[in-house]
Amino acid sequence: RGVAEVVVGTVPMMSGHGGYTLLYEGTRLATAFNRVYALARRYWGLDVSHLNSTLRLMRGGIAGVCWLTVVGPGFAEKLGGPAALDALAGDGVTVTGGAGGVLVAVGPAPEALDQHRPGPATGRYSRVARTLGPVFLP
Repeated sequence: RGVAEVVVGTVPMMSGHGGYTLLYEGTRLATAFNRVYALARRYWGLDVSHLNSTLRLMRGGIAGVCWLTVVGPGFAEKLGGPAALDALAGDGVTVTGGAGGVLVAVGPAPEALDQHRPGPATGRYSRVARTLGPVFLP
């Protein structure tokens, strides 16, 4: 998290995220994505991407909400500016602004958000997702 705060404070960014990630072996893409999709539907806050496909789409939106989500200046303006994101602060969510955009952190560390056993963090992630929803990738 400390590194993300430094980067957001100094480097202009479009978007970024950090937290738990589901990885797969490239030669097993179809099989892996079927399994990954099922896990991502059950556990929120996971990074799931196929970089060869996802990177070219990133100018159009942010991937979603992870433990750490960076909202670049362009996307922040589409949401009403940094002040609109400051409203997320509180109840376990911290918001840090800088030259590179706004860093939204949901809790002190990443969590596996099991939808079969929801806890307090689920509400925090949902609140951030509702705010950032207008700039999510389609």
